[in-house]
Amino acid sequence: MKKLLSFLLLFTFACSGEGQTKLPCTAGRYEKDQFTISPTKTVQYGTNKGWNGETVNLQLDIFEPKGDTATLRPLIIFAHGGGYVQGTKEDMTYFAQQFTKKGYVTASISYRLIPMDKIYDPNNMKREIVKAMSDFKSAIRFFRQSASNGNPYKIDANNIFIGGASAGAITALHIGLLDEKDQMPADFAKFVADEGGLEGNTGTPESFKFSSKIKGVINYSGSILEENWIDKDDAPIFSYHGTADDVVPIGYGITGKSFNMYGSESIKKKADEVGLFSILVKAPNGGHTNIYLDANFANYYIDFHNQVYSKMRSMMCGAK
Repeated sequence: MKKLLSFLLLFTFACSGEGQTKLPCTAGRYEKDQFTISPTKTVQYGTNKGWNGETVNLQLDIFEPKGDTATLRPLIIFAHGGGYVQGTKEDMTYFAQQFTKKGYVTASISYRLIPMDKIYDPNNMKREIVKAMSDFKSAIRFFRQSASNGNPYKIDANNIFIGGASAGAITALHIGLLDEKDQMPADFAKFVADEGGLEGNTGTPESFKFSSKIKGVINYSGSILEENWIDKDDAPIFSYHGTADDVVPIGYGITGKSFNMYGSESIKKKADEVGLFSILVKAPNGGHTNIYLDANFANYYIDFHNQVYSKMRSMMCGAK
């Protein structure tokens, strides 16, 4: 009996030790390039009905740091831009892989797009944001479900960040800033209700058992419908935006020729007012897309990411 009790105690201790496994926080990890990239894995994370009733298969690309022996890694999920009418998950590969080299698992998703013949109705564009939110949240739950089922991608379900560019950033910001306690305009509230509520209707019944909560949002040239959705307890926001962006204005203005939205500068101002942590790096005279690869903006791009790398590391690992 004593041997059995000793075994059970040892087994319990070993299991509790595994449950307390923490992210690796070695010097330089999450801030400096440490790895190359493993071959891309493409998987289907869900399906849903498109605008014309067709079945849309939703896929994501997964990037893992090659040779990494860590059993838990933070995850960042990205969504592409393209005005909700075009773009592919491959568009975010460059953005995703710059984080993968530093020790993150990253992913880039596809999501349902709106047909060209429907984009001229502003109500359709608002409904499209809701559909994209539904798909994006399903991708978050997909990874949490995978973590509970063998954890094939070795992610830490407590450290999931999201991000995107342009339309993808708009979607990510709405996920990070809009929650049940926020008051929505009547039209937008109806679209949310029609599409299954704030959790959406993309995913299997089993997947809805998992949370879509995220730890932070990386915003490349995005905006949000209502600045009053920004609260102190929302996810931190990291924004990079051109001051001369005429597609998604950095302040309050017409976005995508559809309706007024609050850009990164407005988001930063409101976040500061309510006490939500946020970062904003502005690219002077930068447009909507040239601030990412144009050498004239390289210093701003690098400065933004250095701030993001440092803050996200401190969120996961504590002060150095």
